[in-house]
Amino acid sequence: MGMEKEQIINKYYLDKYSEMVAYCFSICRNIQMAEDLIQNIFLKLLINNNFSEIRNLESYIFRCIRWNTYTHLKKIKKRNQILDLILLEDKRYSKNENNCDFLKEKIIEDCINKLPKRRGKVFVLKRIEHKSIKEISKELSISEKTVENHITHALKDLKTTLAYIRYV
Repeated sequence: MGMEKEQIINKYYLDKYSEMVAYCFSICRNIQMAEDLIQNIFLKLLINNNFSEIRNLESYIFRCIRWNTYTHLKKIKKRNQILDLILLEDKRYSKNENNCDFLKEKIIEDCINKLPKRRGKVFVLKRIEHKSIKEISKELSISEKTVENHITHALKDLKTTLAYIRYV
């Protein structure tokens, strides 16, 4: 049943992907979140040992999409409420309006620190110290193309991490 199960799930995924993403998007209004949730559902479905007990795959999957999307949105709402409380507490103890900016900077700094060492170094040199690609290349003894690749991957990683933080 293992290979047959995989084939059934893969075929359904390929045939109904657009429809499933559209349905999820209609609930959450975030295309990246919709795509991520659909992928997670199918990963869980592949791991699920009770696959043979599912009578109507389409109905099951669309119920999973609805339930997982609403559950995820509740988590986001809860985390946003907690963040709002933290920011409110900060404003009570300090009239400094830069607290929110400081918190954002701290989150971004933590994300940069989580990058691989070389990638983070290249990103800091380019985006924070405003050095040219040529200068970074000479300073780190790597090619200019490698510098460009590090910057591209760092931006991608940061966007992914910050988007995740925003709706998690």
